[in-house]
Amino acid sequence: MKRKFWLAALSACMLAAAAFGFAACDDGDGTEQSDTEQGGTEQGDSQQGGGQQGGTEQGDSQQGGGQQGGTELVGTPGLAYELNDDGDAYTVTGLGAATETDIVIPSTYNGLPVTGIGYHAFTDCSGLTSVTIGSGVTYIGDYAFWNCDGLTSIIIPDSVTSIGSSAFEYCDGLTSITIPDSVTSIESFAFWNCDGLTEIYYTGDIASWCRISGLGSLMSLGRTLYIDNEVLTGELVIPDSVTSIGDSAFRDCSGLTSVVIPNSVTSIGGGAFYGCSGLTSVTIGNGVTSIGDSAFRDCSGLTSVVIPNSVTSIGGGAFQYCSGLTSVTIPDSVTSIGGYAFEYCSGLTSITIPNSVTSIGNCAFEGCSGIIQTENGVRYVDKWAIGCDATVTSITLRNNTAGIADHAFYGCSGLTSFTIPNSVTSIGSSAFSLCTGLTSITIPDSVTSIGGYAFRDCSGL
Repeated sequence: MKRKFWLAALSACMLAAAAFGFAACDDGDGTEQSDTEQGGTEQGDSQQGGGQQGGTEQGDSQQGGGQQGGTELVGTPGLAYELNDDGDAYTVTGLGAATETDIVIPSTYNGLPVTGIGYHAFTDCSGLTSVTIGSGVTYIGDYAFWNCDGLTSIIIPDSVTSIGSSAFEYCDGLTSITIPDSVTSIESFAFWNCDGLTEIYYTGDIASWCRISGLGSLMSLGRTLYIDNEVLTGELVIPDSVTSIGDSAFRDCSGLTSVVIPNSVTSIGGGAFYGCSGLTSVTIGNGVTSIGDSAFRDCSGLTSVVIPNSVTSIGGGAFQYCSGLTSVTIPDSVTSIGGYAFEYCSGLTSITIPNSVTSIGNCAFEGCSGIIQTENGVRYVDKWAIGCDATVTSITLRNNTAGIADHAFYGCSGLTSFTIPNSVTSIGSSAFSLCTGLTSITIPDSVTSIGGYAFRDCSGL
């Protein structure tokens, strides 16, 4: 069910002329603002006075004009506006008295620039079919076109720098969108649940794309990404000018086969390459210090990954479901491995965790059915961190391991013996539950606490 937002400050869209049959939104303050109420005076013969240029009114409508591509852009009559606090610009706040299905938002109104499309301005206006935005508009507000499911076309000018949260959510009629390179921020859920949206066109280059924040809701569901009119496939070489790769920047770009990340990049954003199933090769530069959550999740074509010595943290789910991985190198620089980081990397047969690692998150290696942990400098392992099964016959903890956490070796039925080093002081709840192959275990004097069900169903003991 689609979410509905009922705000005291925003009246519901009302039916306008029956001939058009779509909801008309008010101006956002609970009253519908007519085009004769701007500044308390009527302007012009038709109440739609023109914007002023050089001290004279242009046109016969108050809605005014503005330039786009060298041609005067005349706004749709009746749209509602609100003067900004500084009194130097207007924001479009809704349909007002407009009855058109194809609307034009002008660059100027009453002689002042129109700089934004307001919060919830056209929410639920399902009759809208197209929107043209005049140059000068710099932002599209949160929920601006939320649930405008009849919208099939929108032209975003290159003056726009930000697109707000859920701005186009549930705009099912959109099949493609062009994002100008002026846009630097796309907030969460901006294009969420736009089920018809299959193609995204970006007018800038790879470097500019990498710097856009909040790409999560734009790059999802296997949409095809065009950078400067070329579909993104094959080898991707990130240029040296890039210092960070934004969240979900290349999510679901299934045509990518290889990625080279330069030394200039210091961080790989969350979900940056999530779902790039065709990716078989990744080169991570020596400048990267963090790999974000789900950065390479579902990259099932990856067979090996070398993490450089500059990396200190591997985010949660970073390589989750990378079922083709057979080799991973974790350097001594890494201090933390997030939960689910390598969950269900079923092709891994061995992995070395260096002494530098001090924490491993929940289920970090769950479902890695062939894994044998040959080295472990973990001071405290969160529950289900190892996630082994009957194929694992040997696990060695290093002598500086301080504790064995809840469920740490739950279900490791292939273990026949286990050595607990003298550094361990606690054994967590269900730590060895269902380790049915264990026939003996020695608990050192250093252990001061053993959690509930620690050896539950260890039938071989």
